[in-house]
Amino acid sequence: MRQILSLLFLLITNISISFAQSQKVSYYFAAHPDDWQLFMGVNAFKDIAAASAGNSKVVLIYTTAGEYNCYNLGVNTPYYLSRQAGANRSVQFCSDIYSPHATWNTSIVSISGATNHNILRSTYKNIVSYYLRLPDGCFERKNTSISKLADHTVRSLEAVDSSTSYRGYEDLVRTVINIIDFESNAGQSEVWINASDWDPLTNLDDHPDHVQTGLLATEAANRIDYANVALFEGYHSCTEASNLAPDEIAMEAGLQSQLSFGLTDNGWESEWDPQDSCGHVDWATRNYFRVYSTAAKAKVSNTGLAINPNPIRNTVNLTYKIMEKGPVSITLFDSYGNLKAILVNENKDIGIYTINYEAGMLPTGNYIIYARSSGNLNTLKFMKL
Repeated sequence: MRQILSLLFLLITNISISFAQSQKVSYYFAAHPDDWQLFMGVNAFKDIAAASAGNSKVVLIYTTAGEYNCYNLGVNTPYYLSRQAGANRSVQFCSDIYSPHATWNTSIVSISGATNHNILRSTYKNIVSYYLRLPDGCFERKNTSISKLADHTVRSLEAVDSSTSYRGYEDLVRTVINIIDFESNAGQSEVWINASDWDPLTNLDDHPDHVQTGLLATEAANRIDYANVALFEGYHSCTEASNLAPDEIAMEAGLQSQLSFGLTDNGWESEWDPQDSCGHVDWATRNYFRVYSTAAKAKVSNTGLAINPNPIRNTVNLTYKIMEKGPVSITLFDSYGNLKAILVNENKDIGIYTINYEAGMLPTGNYIIYARSSGNLNTLKFMKL
């Protein structure tokens, strides 16, 4: 596979772009091939439809292949390729509203991070899709996921089709930044980045791939410093009240039907199940998100947050610094995205604080602390022995 890809890949600087420089570029980060349709569907539908008819562009970045169902069960087309087909159908569904049907143009491009990476890039009119095809290890509890790469449980992560391997989380971050820089001409366009919300207080119990992809998108946005950020609720939004108008519900239902066609056309079961509690039907009636402007978007960093000892056995001392009076939330999650403790959730004055947390009951493993204050997100990983 690697030999074939080495013959096919094109340097990204040599790609022939079929559309002029766009005034606005909207990025949608999806951990799985169905995420933007389910949780960001109305915004994405309108952006894609507008891009197909005007001087704007939409870039879809799929971080994982969504291959949690790794059993073929006699189906010839792999699950991740079937989900990709459904995602592409949903792009066509939006894009063909205002302009005639077109053809897809696909190539393998070389994007640099810490190393060079061969990535599948497909275009349909003014819509660009990047498929990073990293493994989704959540449901099998495998030691292969972007969350594991981010918390250094694994030092590298290989795409499910063996097209490339990322040598650490920083390699992945830099690769994404280079995609954004290229597609938006290094900030010459108005840029919007749409991704999953990483804040557990507004998006509780979401899929860890959703959360980590949201963190990845926000980290990239902060480093390039010319993007606006919109963060969407994921699984948690099914508990919220329906907030979409009838025409918007129709958009969501249409997108979801296209997703399922991609699966059923290849022999897999449909994702649409009206009997499923908190299932796709529920997300067809609701989209929830919050926005950071360029000047006030969240900063993801490790400053102002310290833990001692690390690794830990029993009691852990967490120190954090508050630079501006206001609400503070500090939460503890395991590496699968399960909430283990809410350490702080109250207003705090400016100052330095210390928390003593009894961690003796935590199972051995890797954990992450999220500390949110005054629009800043600080993260800290630690290991429990």
